Formats: sequence, structure tokens, C-alpha cells
Amino acid sequence: MPKKPHPVFLRRHDVQRVTGLATSTLYGLMQRSEFPRPVRITSGRVGWIESEVRDWQQERIAKRDGGRKSGARAASGAAR
Repeated sequence: MPKKPHPVFLRRHDVQRVTGLATSTLYGLMQRSEFPRPVRITSGRVGWIESEVRDWQQERIAKRDGGRKSGARAASGAAR
């Protein structure tokens, strides 16, 4: 049975870097349950699970592309 990969935690600044979201937007999305919530790592630290953030990104891309899972836009719709 293959081992499950260990989760990678991202700090807030890393989440912001990979998503382009401002702090207030990030927390607003979490409050509306539209973005993954962080995990408490220690009493003073939280981190987001990298795979959950990637899944959120893929869901946004799929929504844009009409439900397809591909991250690439069709050539006909790429230039807007």
C-alpha cells in the first residue's frame, strides 16, 4: 500500500503569493466558507494545507472553463 504524502503547510504570505489574494479577501472568503481554513500548527501559528489551496485554484479554473478540469484555456478564448 503506497504511503500517503505528508501535507505541506503554507503560511499566509505563501497563500497570498500563490493566489494573489489580499489578506482581507482571503479571510472574507474563509468566513463565507469559500476558501479552505487553516490548520493550527502551534499556539501562535496556522498554516493552510497546500493541496487544499491547489484544489481551490483548480475549482476556480474549472468554473471559469465551464466545468473542465484543465488549467489551460482554449485558444479561441485565450485573448480577451
